[in-house]
Amino acid sequence: MAHLRSVLLLMGMLSASHAEEKSPKNHCEREASWKEWQALVAKHPDDQGLQTLHVLRIGLCVEVRRRELSVQQGTAIFEKARQALPSEGQETTQNELPKLLQP
Repeated sequence: MAHLRSVLLLMGMLSASHAEEKSPKNHCEREASWKEWQALVAKHPDDQGLQTLHVLRIGLCVEVRRRELSVQQGTAIFEKARQALPSEGQETTQNELPKLLQP
């Protein structure tokens, strides 16, 4: 699990530096992204960290659609929450996370 935490932190740093180069993508508008999240949470129903991120993502996407948050603000909130998750109890494998952990 410590390895998973390291991978998540590295992903956060890479996405943060990438976000500085250009505007973040709005994955809330991608139907494929929603399907990937649904498949992942269905596969790991007992992973509370993943479930928490999923619910947070839903709420952030609502706020972005309402234009109450920018995509950049939503991404920043999501990344902070993802980095704050404890590594214990996370069942999701590192191979499943990289393309999915973006709001």
